Amino acid sequence: MKTSLFLPLLTASGALLLSGCGKNGLNPTIRGEGPSVAETRSLASFSRVEVATDAELVISQGPRQEVRVEGQRNILDILETDASGGKLRVETGRYNLRSHEPIRVLVTVPALTSVRLSSNGHIRSAAAWDASRFDVDATGSGSVELVLGQVQDLHTAITGSGVVTLRGAAAAHTARLTGSGELQAYELSTRSSDLTATGSGRSYVRVAERLDVKLTGSGSVYYKGRPSVSQRTTGSGRVVDAN
Repeated sequence: MKTSLFLPLLTASGALLLSGCGKNGLNPTIRGEGPSVAETRSLASFSRVEVATDAELVISQGPRQEVRVEGQRNILDILETDASGGKLRVETGRYNLRSHEPIRVLVTVPALTSVRLSSNGHIRSAAAWDASRFDVDATGSGSVELVLGQVQDLHTAITGSGVVTLRGAAAAHTARLTGSGELQAYELSTRSSDLTATGSGRSYVRVAERLDVKLTGSGSVYYKGRPSVSQRTTGSGRVVDAN
C-alpha cells in the first residue's frame, strides 16, 4: 500500500519538475570543439553595437561596413550577430558558454554612435573615433577600451563591476557610475565633466575647465587638470586633486 501511494506521488513530482524546467527554460551548456575558424557575415547597416556574450568586439572605422567573426566552429554556429534598427547585437541566445577558444568579432563601419556591453565580454577600438555624440554603456563585469579622436558630447554609464577605459578628447563628458565599476579616463582630455557615482565605484578623469561631482556612498573621483570644482557628497566618497 505504501509503495502504490509513493509511485504516483513520485511520478507527479517528476512531472512538476520537468514542467518547471521547461517553463524556466534551463539553458544548455556549450563547450568549444576543434580549431578556431573565421567567417565574414553580411548584415544590414548599423551605427550602434552591443555585446551580450563572452566575446571580444574590435571596432574600426572604414568606408565600408564589414563584420568578421572568429572562433571554434560549433561556437560560431550559435553566435548570433543580429543587425536591426541600426544596431548590431552579438549574443549566443539561450546557450551558456564554457571552455572555449577566444571569440572575436571584428567590425568595420563608417560611423558609430554608441557601444553597449551587457556581459563579461570586451569591447575595444582599433583606432580613434570622431563623433558629435558618443554613448558608452557597460553593465556586468566586462571591460570597454576606446580611443576617441574628437567627440563633442560623450556620455558614459557604468553599472556593476565593469571597467571603462577612455583615451583621446571630448569637449563635454557626462558619466554615471552605479555599483563598484571603474572609469579610467586620465588619458581623455575634456573641457567639462559631470560625474555622478552611487556605490563604491571610482573615477579617474582629466578636466580643463569645469568639474561637477555628485557622490553617494564610498565612491571617489580623482582628477587631473585645473578645473573649477563643484562637489556634493553623501557618505565617505571623496573628490581628490591628483595633479
